[in-house]
Amino acid sequence: MKKKLYCIILSLAMVITMMPAMSFTAYAAGDHNDNWGYLSNAMTGNAQVSVPDVIQVTDNSPEAGTRTIKLLTDITAGADDTYLNVSNSPKVILDLNGHTIDRGLTEKDPKSDGFVIRVSSNAYLTVTDNTLDEPGKITGGNSSGDCGAIYVYKSTLLLEKGVITGNHAYEGGGAILLDTDANFVMNGGTISDNSAGKAGGAIYVNNGTKFIMNDGAITGNKALSNSAFSNNSNNGYGGAVYVDDSGSVTLLGGSITENHAKNCAGGVGCNCSITVGGKINISGNTSGNRNNADNVYLRDKRAAEKSLPAPKIIVSTEKPLVSGASIGVSNETEASNISDDSTLLNYLFADNSKYVLKLVEGEIQLVDQSGGGTTQICPMLNLVYKACVKAVTLSLKFQQMQRVLNFKIQQHKAIHSVVSTSIKIAQTIRTVTMMQLMKIQHFML
Repeated sequence: MKKKLYCIILSLAMVITMMPAMSFTAYAAGDHNDNWGYLSNAMTGNAQVSVPDVIQVTDNSPEAGTRTIKLLTDITAGADDTYLNVSNSPKVILDLNGHTIDRGLTEKDPKSDGFVIRVSSNAYLTVTDNTLDEPGKITGGNSSGDCGAIYVYKSTLLLEKGVITGNHAYEGGGAILLDTDANFVMNGGTISDNSAGKAGGAIYVNNGTKFIMNDGAITGNKALSNSAFSNNSNNGYGGAVYVDDSGSVTLLGGSITENHAKNCAGGVGCNCSITVGGKINISGNTSGNRNNADNVYLRDKRAAEKSLPAPKIIVSTEKPLVSGASIGVSNETEASNISDDSTLLNYLFADNSKYVLKLVEGEIQLVDQSGGGTTQICPMLNLVYKACVKAVTLSLKFQQMQRVLNFKIQQHKAIHSVVSTSIKIAQTIRTVTMMQLMKIQHFML
């Protein structure tokens, strides 16, 4: 009897230890999603086992002190669930595995901490996706303050694969906000279709933080002051990336394209210098109601007003620019120094067709080629300029074709003249011949 009782107790103990992570989750009353709770426990570093059909958790993989969390299904927060939190140890690798993490907030329903994930207190989060199908995504964040998707504070975020999309922030950082000694390294993936009411439709780089882009795509993001969640007409800078006074941005690869800002800096708005290299492509970004070309916008006037060094574009010494790199540029004041590196001329183009990039006393400057003068060169008419260039090119081609045609016509005229002369000579010979024949005929009669 004792042996049988012992077996029952042992079996119950084994069942308890194998129960899903709901035993670690104690919810207060409200609208909560159990799957969100399992994922939250796993990301905070709490004792956590895999939950069948929800998440797969592997500790000390691929190295000691690292926890890998693999999604096995889409996970959406309940109305009363809060953001997912990564803090301290262990390092977390989040494998989206083709699935979606959705905070479930709409533009009409923002929250003060409406972002999806917070990375804080010297934590380390890597977002990746190892599926061969369509990559997973992080979406549904909507904050009434800063940051729509991932808030990084005194920590490091790596984006390897996956998509961060459809997030919103009332102020800065529609997708990602870097705050106080934060680091963000983008090695791949996509940040698309996020928006901010103040600045940084995709990424806001605060003072003392770093953003490094090695690859991936930042596209379709917006900084709009007239959106549903912002009514500040003075905002709307940095459709893709906004860099504060002492932020650090290094762009060594990937593309920043087709982003838009209500005010200026449809691509990258810089209050400080940025570093570029590799095959970085910053083009096709726009600003204003007329969608003026506006890619990298150097706010040198603002820097001068705040007694800060003028922002410039610096070429990476470790990874210089290579063929295929393309960077559109504009700034706030005329004849301001864009860069001290003359090699940039091969990769830069002026957003505003009124200006050309020239090397002046060792400095690359935007120079007014119209003969007029203005202190504001927010980009305009780039498309018209390109159309005119194409028209001139076509005109030259037509002129060349006309010359060839005229030459051929002249050739034909010369041939025609020879033929006509030959015909006249033949007619003369025929006439003379006929006259001689008539004389011979008369003599014979």
